[in-house]
Amino acid sequence: KIVSMLAGVLYVILGILTIPNLNTTLTTISLIMGWSITIAGASAVVYSLFYKGEVDEELDGGKVGLMEGLLLLILGLMFLFGNFINNTLILAYLLVFWIIMDSAMQLQLTVLIKKTGLRLLVMLLDVLIISYGIFLLFHPGSAENFLVFYVGVGFVSTGVGKFLKSF
Repeated sequence: KIVSMLAGVLYVILGILTIPNLNTTLTTISLIMGWSITIAGASAVVYSLFYKGEVDEELDGGKVGLMEGLLLLILGLMFLFGNFINNTLILAYLLVFWIIMDSAMQLQLTVLIKKTGLRLLVMLLDVLIISYGIFLLFHPGSAENFLVFYVGVGFVSTGVGKFLKSF
């Protein structure tokens, strides 16, 4: 219980520190993504080179895995050594596209909601989210701020959840 409570408090503190420190957060996100993608790419290259016999023949003897690994390595190195603002802008746009697509899918599912008032509320919220997502697509600075805010709120909500579960 104590470890969960301490982890919750640390998550909340990290979330609160994340939101006002835009450049530090963007740099950290870029480095974490860079290392993660580089390690995934290196793993894919090693796997395709050392386990050629175990790879499906449909994948052309591991050539697809090798190409995927090399492309991931290049992308990871771009995140590590490139301009972190451009890198995080890409991540922010991916997040915005994901939110727009998720809201559009949810909007399609509103026909399954039986209660008319609830259906209209969900439809209104989905349309507002899609509109805000489209706004963010045309305002890159706002998209990056949204990414940092989203990460910060994610940390805070995870911390609150861990803290409350410890009781």
